[in-house]
Amino acid sequence: MKTLLLSQLEAYKEILVTQLEHFGYCGEFISDKEASIITDTRLLCQTRGIFFLIDYATITNNEKYITLATKLYKKIQATYYNPKLKIWTQYPTDKPNQSTSKDKMLYEYAFIITAYSKLYLLTKDSELLTHINRVIEIIFTNFYNHKCKFDKLTNLETGINQNALMHLFEALIEATSANEAYKNDLQQLGNNLLTEIYDNDNHLIRENSNQKIYEPGHSFEWASLILEAKQKNMFISNINENIIAVNAENLGITHQEFVVAELSKKDNIDTNIRIWPTLERLRYYAMISNKEKVVSTTKLLVKYFFSKQNLPFEYLNNDLLPQQEKVKSTTGYHIINCYKYVLPLLD
Repeated sequence: MKTLLLSQLEAYKEILVTQLEHFGYCGEFISDKEASIITDTRLLCQTRGIFFLIDYATITNNEKYITLATKLYKKIQATYYNPKLKIWTQYPTDKPNQSTSKDKMLYEYAFIITAYSKLYLLTKDSELLTHINRVIEIIFTNFYNHKCKFDKLTNLETGINQNALMHLFEALIEATSANEAYKNDLQQLGNNLLTEIYDNDNHLIRENSNQKIYEPGHSFEWASLILEAKQKNMFISNINENIIAVNAENLGITHQEFVVAELSKKDNIDTNIRIWPTLERLRYYAMISNKEKVVSTTKLLVKYFFSKQNLPFEYLNNDLLPQQEKVKSTTGYHIINCYKYVLPLLD
């Protein structure tokens, strides 16, 4: 099974690198012969591309992919960065009339921090730290800070949405690895955010702070992030990440072992099936070395979510048939972020 997972990473890497070498950036879909027009291609595709390349370089011990990640970083700075304003944009700066919601832009900024921090740890390029510091300054000015907390992100009806802020928490884990000065920011953000989104009755993560709606995939993802931050001595919390995962398992898994998309306060289940929640479930079980769950979940994953060419399907329908055969450039982040924990267990 380990050989198969490595073959899947290799297949994804091949089409990612082919597109990068031909076009100099990651399109929205890396399986296309032509990359999406860059003015219609998100910054997220580039930052998650760096994430994949850095972890692939680490897994394979091959510096070639660090070089490619560095080139992609330079492409971001040349294309998505405004040096006069010292800001980044969701689409290239020459795309007119960009209107990006705060949640979406915070999501983009979080992944700049994550990608640049991972690249810094391998290259020690001080310019990366300068950019990381600038992005965090932007976030604390325009989106969140410890004093005003989530005032600039709050919807009067639904409250705050957890997703972009979860990735900011993840980003600060990476930033703290690069610079311990961010440890206090990670601790305060985590405390403030979990106070808002952790449901003390159901022991799950609410999608929006004022609504009892849950995505089990995000609860598994939060369980992994809390565990990672604790293991790295970056975060202290009374919230038990294993209880979150147990409740996500008990309430959010179908009889066929798929992770449901959403649990609402009415217990309605949306049966749309995506690859990333299964990968997040698998990641958590790998992190706690639950080999039985790792093996069973991996078998499910490779049976339904990968083609004969070892490329991932993003969506399945209710008949468990693939609904999107194009390979998204953002999916590799979830795959490799899971497999880097799974592979050591399969030795």
